[in-house]
Parts: sequence; structure tokens; C-alpha cells
Amino acid sequence: MKLSLHTIPVQVTLNTSQGPIVALSRRTGKGRGKKAKAKSSGNKLPGSVLVVSFTLLALVLTAVVLDQLLDPGVFRIQSVRVVGNFDHLKTSTLKNVVSPLIKDNFFAIDLNHVRQRLLALPWVDDVVVRRVWPRTIELAVRETRILTRWGQRKWLSNRGMVITLPGQVQDGLPMLQGPERTSKQVLAAYLRWDRALGAVGLRIVGLQLRKRGSWTVRVVTSKGQDSELVIRLGRDQVDQRLLRFVHWYSLLLQSLAAKPAYIDMRYPNGFALGPRRTPRQKKG
Repeated sequence: MKLSLHTIPVQVTLNTSQGPIVALSRRTGKGRGKKAKAKSSGNKLPGSVLVVSFTLLALVLTAVVLDQLLDPGVFRIQSVRVVGNFDHLKTSTLKNVVSPLIKDNFFAIDLNHVRQRLLALPWVDDVVVRRVWPRTIELAVRETRILTRWGQRKWLSNRGMVITLPGQVQDGLPMLQGPERTSKQVLAAYLRWDRALGAVGLRIVGLQLRKRGSWTVRVVTSKGQDSELVIRLGRDQVDQRLLRFVHWYSLLLQSLAAKPAYIDMRYPNGFALGPRRTPRQKKG
């Protein structure tokens, strides 16, 4: 048993002499692979360092450039240009409002802040503020256009906004009335109906929407020689009733010798006329 035990390792060593060589060659291959990987990784390392270095350099240069561009002492604004046609606004007033807001340089100025300050002015309807290279700020200002009065003391712009303006605006404007939240609705009705009434020689001098939703229109002839005529439209189908009034006015009402004080269009198949009171009846 001992002999066989000593014999087996010798035979294995002698008979498998090529095994260690193969194993050695495999180990050698592995070693060469590690050396190749080490060399390749060593080759990639300088490239990564260069990329990082260039990136940091670009960031630093960008920061320096931005710091110079945003420096209040550099690229200071030298002029303000105002664009627009005005009846009530003054160019000098607009520039005076903007001047304290443009002390920053050309790139640092807050254009939206300038716009909001201008929109707060009376008579300013809209503003576009932009930079004009190299040192100019341009203000494209649209003046508020008043279409009608709103009640006794306010005005209605062309966009249906209820505004308060200083001083006298314009005489002879029609007066619209209604809950303030309905100003755009009332203005839209005025524009539609005034166009339809104009076809038969009438124009609106007053339009009222009551809280309960009923409409009343006051009209005169385009020449303004006749007394006012009140048209009661009620709450429902008001556009159809107004057009029905236009139809009957051109056929019948226009030829009446005595103009009525009002016409009630709330009847489904007709209308009612209200006689005009004489001065003696008014006193009584």
C-alpha cells in the first residue's frame, strides 16, 4: 500500500508533464492579459483628464464672461425709444417712469418689471418691452381706446375693461350699465346691436343689463333730431327680439307721426307701444 501510494504521484508527474506546461502557459496568458489591461487603462487615463480639464476651463471662462456682461458698469443703457400713436399719453411721461428702472446694464434689466410698471399707468392698454442692440430699450405702447361710458363715472375700453380715467374723456359717448363682471358681455351686445340698428338709421345712446338679466336699449336717429326711444327686450331671445324690432321699424314704426316713448318687444308675436307723455301730463 505504501509503495503504491509513492508510485502514483511519480507517475502522475511524469505522465502529465505537459499539464504543468499548459497550466503555466495559461497563467502566462492571464498575466499578459492583466498587463494589457493595465496598459490600456493607462492609455485612457490622460484622455479623461484632458476632457475634465477642458470642461472646467470652459465653465470658468463662461462664468468670467457672464460676470462681465452683467456688470452694471458695462453695456449701460443709453437711450429709451417709445413707439406708438397717442392722444392722451405723453412720450416724456413714459420715459420718466422707465428711467429709474433701467439702471442695470443691457443684459440684466428686468423687462417684465418695466412692462408691469407701465401697465399701471392710466391710458396704457398694452406694452411690449424689448432690447435693441447695443444699448437701447424700446417701448411699443398701445393707448387705451375708450368706446363708451360705464355708468356715471367710469369708462369702457375697446377690450371691455372698466377703467377710471382722470379728467374729461369725450362728450357724446353712449352709456352702458350693468354688473361690473358683465362689462364684456354688455360691450359685445352693444357692438352687435348698434350695427343692426344703424341699418335703419338708429344709434344706441344707452344700454342697460339689470341684475335679473333683462335688457333695455335707448336709441335715437342718426341725426339725433328725435327724442329717445326705449326698446324693452327682456331676458330671453334678446338678439331675435332686437332684429324683430329692426324689421318692424323699417316697415311701420319709422312712418309714425307721433313717436312712442317705448316699444316692448317681449311679446312672442308682436309688440306694444308706450305713448309719449305731454309736458302737462308730466306735471300732473
